[in-house]
Amino acid sequence: MLIDIHETTEAGNILTLKRGFTVKWRGCKLKIPKGFESDGASVPRLLWRLVSPCVHPSTIRAAIAHDFLYRTTPEGWTRKDADQFFRDICKRDGLSDWQAWIAYIGLRLFGWMSWQGKKNQNQRKGE
Repeated sequence: MLIDIHETTEAGNILTLKRGFTVKWRGCKLKIPKGFESDGASVPRLLWRLVSPCVHPSTIRAAIAHDFLYRTTPEGWTRKDADQFFRDICKRDGLSDWQAWIAYIGLRLFGWMSWQGKKNQNQRKGE
C-alpha cells in the first residue's frame, strides 16, 4: 500500500492513498479508492504504548478502511460491522488479540459520535 503523509494538523497526520486497495472480510470486498484521505488509527497519544500509534503497520490498513466505512456509511454496513472489521483486520495484520480488543472497545464506546455525524451528513446530501 502506498501512502503519502503530507500534512500534520492538530488531529494528527493526513494520509492520502497513492493507490487504492481492497480488503476482504466475512465474504465482502471493500474497495478503498486512490486519493482517499485518513488520519490513521485515532488512538490517543497516551494509549499508543498500550494499543498502537496512529500510523503503524499492524493498524494502518484497517484504520484507513475503517475511516472509509465511517465516512461513506455504505448500505448494508452497520457501525458494529465497521468496528468488528477494524478489530479483525488489525489482528490479521499483526496486532495482538488483546490490543485489537482494546481498540475495538474504544470504537464501541466513542465511535458513535463520528458514525452518526457522517451518517446524518450523507443523508442530507441525498435529499
